[in-house]
Amino acid sequence: MNCPFRRRSGSEAYRGVMTILRKHIIGAAVVFIGAVTAIPAQAAPSPLNPVSARQSVTYVQYAQNVISPSKAKAIAAQRVRGAKFVDISRSGNKYRVRMLRKDGRVVDVLIDAATGRVLN
Repeated sequence: MNCPFRRRSGSEAYRGVMTILRKHIIGAAVVFIGAVTAIPAQAAPSPLNPVSARQSVTYVQYAQNVISPSKAKAIAAQRVRGAKFVDISRSGNKYRVRMLRKDGRVVDVLIDAATGRVLN
């Protein structure tokens, strides 16, 4: 008979405690595995992958601090006064803004994408 107030034998109490512990251990393991898989993997330096974790973080921070193409266009317009905008392209960490002067000459202005500094 399964009366909740009856006294259990030693083996029954042990099974009850083990069942409760098993549930908690499995729950904790699931939470731990979920937390570990949510953390992004850091590539360890090796001969095949020489980039360290610090270098990759620096690259990501550098890529986030980029001026917009319209800002690069405005900087080039200040540099070559009276010229008309023709084209803009980005290669790596540089913008190349092509401007057309009043005398018909095409001028390329190179701008650092991270700082906005004119390179030429």
